[in-house]
Amino acid sequence: MDAQAALSDKEYYHPQDPATTRSTPDWEDDPGAYVYIATMTAAVSNDGAQLSDSNDILAAFDDAGNVRGTSFALDVDFGPYEGTIVHEISLRSNDEGDHLTFKFYDASEDAVLDISENYSFVAEALKDIIQFENLTNKENLIPLLSVSGTLFAYFSIVIVNFGDFSRYVSSEKELKKGNLSLLLNLLFFLSNK
Repeated sequence: MDAQAALSDKEYYHPQDPATTRSTPDWEDDPGAYVYIATMTAAVSNDGAQLSDSNDILAAFDDAGNVRGTSFALDVDFGPYEGTIVHEISLRSNDEGDHLTFKFYDASEDAVLDISENYSFVAEALKDIIQFENLTNKENLIPLLSVSGTLFAYFSIVIVNFGDFSRYVSSEKELKKGNLSLLLNLLFFLSNK
Protein backbone atom coordinates (compact mmCIF):
# COMPACT_ATOMS: atom_id res chain seq x y z
CA MET A 1 0.00 0.00 0.00
CA ASP A 2 1.27 3.44 -0.76
CA ALA A 3 0.28 6.27 1.54
CA GLN A 4 -0.38 9.44 -0.40
CA ALA A 5 -0.22 12.35 1.99
CA ALA A 6 -2.61 14.97 0.65
CA LEU A 7 -1.50 18.09 2.47
CA SER A 8 -5.02 19.44 2.94
CA ASP A 9 -6.16 16.11 4.48
CA LYS A 10 -3.36 15.84 7.06
CA GLU A 11 -4.40 16.17 10.65
CA TYR A 12 -1.78 17.39 13.12
CA TYR A 13 -1.89 17.62 16.87
CA HIS A 14 -0.85 20.99 18.28
CA PRO A 15 -0.51 20.77 22.07
CA GLN A 16 -1.54 23.76 24.17
CA ASP A 17 1.61 23.50 26.26
CA PRO A 18 4.86 21.63 25.67
CA ALA A 19 3.33 18.18 26.21
CA THR A 20 4.71 14.96 24.77
CA THR A 21 1.37 13.30 24.04
CA ARG A 22 0.23 12.52 20.52
CA SER A 23 -3.16 12.77 18.88
CA THR A 24 -3.78 9.13 18.10
CA PRO A 25 -7.06 8.94 16.14
CA ASP A 26 -10.09 7.62 18.00
CA TRP A 27 -10.90 5.10 15.27
CA GLU A 28 -13.03 2.44 16.93
CA ASP A 29 -13.95 -0.83 15.27
CA ASP A 30 -17.32 -2.52 15.97
CA PRO A 31 -16.83 -6.23 15.15
CA GLY A 32 -20.34 -7.22 16.24
CA ALA A 33 -22.03 -4.94 13.70
CA TYR A 34 -20.90 -6.92 10.65
CA VAL A 35 -21.43 -10.45 9.37
CA TYR A 36 -18.44 -11.00 7.07
CA ILE A 37 -14.73 -10.49 7.65
CA ALA A 38 -11.65 -10.55 5.47
CA THR A 39 -8.11 -10.39 6.81
CA MET A 40 -5.37 -8.39 5.14
CA THR A 41 -1.70 -7.97 5.96
CA ALA A 42 -0.20 -4.76 4.60
CA ALA A 43 3.16 -3.05 4.44
CA VAL A 44 2.53 0.69 4.18
CA SER A 45 4.97 2.96 2.38
CA ASN A 46 5.14 6.65 1.57
CA ASP A 47 7.20 7.80 -1.42
CA GLY A 48 8.84 4.36 -1.59
CA ALA A 49 9.89 4.29 2.08
CA GLN A 50 8.13 1.77 4.31
CA LEU A 51 6.51 3.33 7.36
CA SER A 52 7.60 1.14 10.23
CA ASP A 53 6.58 2.36 13.66
CA SER A 54 4.89 -0.02 16.11
CA ASN A 55 2.48 2.77 17.13
CA ASP A 56 1.18 3.31 13.56
CA ILE A 57 -2.42 2.35 12.80
CA LEU A 58 -4.04 1.31 9.51
CA ALA A 59 -7.83 1.69 9.37
CA ALA A 60 -10.52 0.82 6.83
CA PHE A 61 -13.59 2.98 6.21
CA ASP A 62 -16.79 2.58 4.20
CA ASP A 63 -18.14 5.33 1.94
CA ALA A 64 -20.16 6.78 4.86
CA GLY A 65 -17.00 7.13 6.97
CA ASN A 66 -17.75 4.24 9.35
CA VAL A 67 -14.70 2.37 10.65
CA ARG A 68 -14.67 -1.14 9.13
CA GLY A 69 -11.44 -2.35 10.76
CA THR A 70 -8.28 -1.25 12.53
CA SER A 71 -4.89 -2.90 12.41
CA PHE A 72 -2.35 -4.09 14.89
CA ALA A 73 1.36 -3.93 14.19
CA LEU A 74 3.36 -7.10 13.58
CA ASP A 75 7.13 -7.04 14.01
CA VAL A 76 8.41 -9.24 11.17
CA ASP A 77 11.42 -11.42 11.96
CA PHE A 78 11.75 -13.35 8.67
CA GLY A 79 11.40 -12.98 4.90
CA PRO A 80 11.66 -9.89 2.74
CA TYR A 81 10.06 -7.65 5.40
CA GLU A 82 12.39 -8.81 8.19
CA GLY A 83 13.08 -6.06 10.70
CA THR A 84 10.05 -3.99 9.67
CA ILE A 85 6.49 -3.53 10.85
CA VAL A 86 3.50 -4.78 8.84
CA HIS A 87 -0.14 -4.31 9.74
CA GLU A 88 -2.76 -7.04 10.09
CA ILE A 89 -6.27 -5.74 9.70
CA SER A 90 -9.67 -7.46 9.79
CA LEU A 91 -12.03 -5.83 7.29
CA ARG A 92 -15.76 -6.06 8.05
CA SER A 93 -18.88 -5.93 5.92
CA ASN A 94 -22.52 -6.97 5.69
CA ASP A 95 -22.71 -6.90 1.90
CA GLU A 96 -20.82 -8.17 -1.10
CA GLY A 97 -19.04 -5.40 -2.99
CA ASP A 98 -18.82 -2.82 -0.17
CA HIS A 99 -16.27 -0.19 -1.17
CA LEU A 100 -13.62 0.33 1.53
CA THR A 101 -10.92 2.97 1.67
CA PHE A 102 -7.95 3.24 4.01
CA LYS A 103 -6.29 5.81 6.24
CA PHE A 104 -2.99 5.46 8.04
CA TYR A 105 -1.90 7.11 11.27
CA ASP A 106 1.85 7.77 11.08
CA ALA A 107 2.86 8.03 14.75
CA SER A 108 6.35 9.37 14.03
CA GLU A 109 4.88 12.37 12.17
CA ASP A 110 1.65 12.46 14.19
CA ALA A 111 -0.27 12.63 10.90
CA VAL A 112 -3.19 10.85 9.25
CA LEU A 113 -2.44 9.86 5.67
CA ASP A 114 -4.90 8.83 2.96
CA ILE A 115 -4.04 5.49 1.31
CA SER A 116 -4.32 5.37 -2.48
CA GLU A 117 -5.51 1.73 -2.61
CA ASN A 118 -9.08 0.66 -1.90
CA TYR A 119 -10.89 -2.66 -1.55
CA SER A 120 -14.20 -4.06 -2.79
CA PHE A 121 -15.41 -6.53 -0.21
CA VAL A 122 -15.77 -10.15 -1.30
CA ALA A 123 -17.99 -12.16 1.06
CA GLU A 124 -17.10 -15.80 1.57
CA ALA A 125 -14.14 -15.63 -0.83
CA LEU A 126 -12.72 -18.92 0.44
CA LYS A 127 -16.01 -20.67 -0.34
CA ASP A 128 -15.72 -19.49 -3.96
CA ILE A 129 -12.17 -20.84 -4.23
CA ILE A 130 -13.01 -24.31 -2.90
CA GLN A 131 -15.60 -25.58 -5.36
CA PHE A 132 -16.50 -29.16 -6.19
CA GLU A 133 -15.71 -28.56 -9.87
CA ASN A 134 -12.12 -27.64 -8.93
CA LEU A 135 -11.78 -30.74 -6.76
CA THR A 136 -12.77 -33.14 -9.53
CA ASN A 137 -10.77 -31.37 -12.22
CA LYS A 138 -8.30 -33.83 -13.78
CA GLU A 139 -5.36 -31.50 -13.10
CA ASN A 140 -6.24 -31.33 -9.39
CA LEU A 141 -7.35 -34.93 -8.89
CA ILE A 142 -3.94 -36.60 -9.41
CA PRO A 143 -2.10 -34.44 -6.81
CA LEU A 144 -5.02 -34.92 -4.39
CA LEU A 145 -4.84 -38.72 -4.76
CA SER A 146 -1.04 -38.65 -4.37
CA VAL A 147 -1.22 -36.69 -1.12
CA SER A 148 -4.11 -38.84 0.18
CA GLY A 149 -2.21 -42.03 -0.65
CA THR A 150 0.93 -40.80 1.09
CA LEU A 151 -1.03 -39.88 4.23
CA PHE A 152 -2.80 -43.25 4.21
CA ALA A 153 0.48 -45.17 3.82
CA TYR A 154 2.14 -43.18 6.58
CA PHE A 155 -0.62 -43.51 9.17
CA SER A 156 -1.79 -47.03 8.28
CA ILE A 157 1.44 -48.51 9.66
CA VAL A 158 0.77 -46.98 13.07
CA ILE A 159 -2.88 -48.09 13.00
CA VAL A 160 -2.02 -51.68 11.97
CA ASN A 161 0.71 -51.93 14.61
CA PHE A 162 -1.62 -50.64 17.29
CA GLY A 163 -4.43 -52.94 16.14
CA ASP A 164 -2.18 -56.01 16.14
CA PHE A 165 -0.78 -55.19 19.55
CA SER A 166 -4.05 -54.20 21.22
CA ARG A 167 -5.80 -57.34 19.99
CA TYR A 168 -3.55 -59.62 22.06
CA VAL A 169 -3.11 -57.67 25.32
CA SER A 170 -4.65 -59.02 28.47
CA SER A 171 -5.01 -55.74 30.40
CA GLU A 172 -5.15 -51.98 30.00
CA LYS A 173 -1.75 -51.71 31.76
CA GLU A 174 -0.14 -53.83 29.02
CA LEU A 175 -1.87 -51.73 26.37
CA LYS A 176 -0.38 -48.50 27.82
CA LYS A 177 3.03 -50.19 28.03
CA GLY A 178 2.74 -51.23 24.38
CA ASN A 179 1.69 -47.76 23.26
CA LEU A 180 4.73 -46.32 25.02
CA SER A 181 6.96 -48.82 23.21
CA LEU A 182 5.45 -47.75 19.86
CA LEU A 183 6.28 -44.14 20.65
CA LEU A 184 9.82 -45.00 21.76
CA ASN A 185 10.28 -47.11 18.63
CA LEU A 186 9.20 -44.19 16.45
CA LEU A 187 11.56 -41.80 18.25
CA PHE A 188 14.44 -44.28 17.93
CA PHE A 189 13.97 -44.66 14.18
CA LEU A 190 13.57 -40.91 13.62
CA SER A 191 16.74 -40.14 15.57
CA ASN A 192 18.77 -42.61 13.46
CA LYS A 193 18.12 -40.89 10.13
